[in-house]
Amino acid sequence: MKVFLEKRELEFKDGVTLEAVIGPREIKRIGGIIVNGKSVPLEQVGTYLLHEGDRIHTIRFIAGG
Repeated sequence: MKVFLEKRELEFKDGVTLEAVIGPREIKRIGGIIVNGKSVPLEQVGTYLLHEGDRIHTIRFIAGG
């Protein structure tokens, strides 16, 4: 199954979760996740199943001074 994380095409077995694609450590640094144009609550990433062709975008907060 192919999914797209930002602009990268990745291949996984069917039934992969959003957390498995992004990585548990990386999720802690993300402010939000969009799959196919819809927001996914961060508390659902461990159970959110992806499907063929899903497009994933992450929102990161950047702070500066």
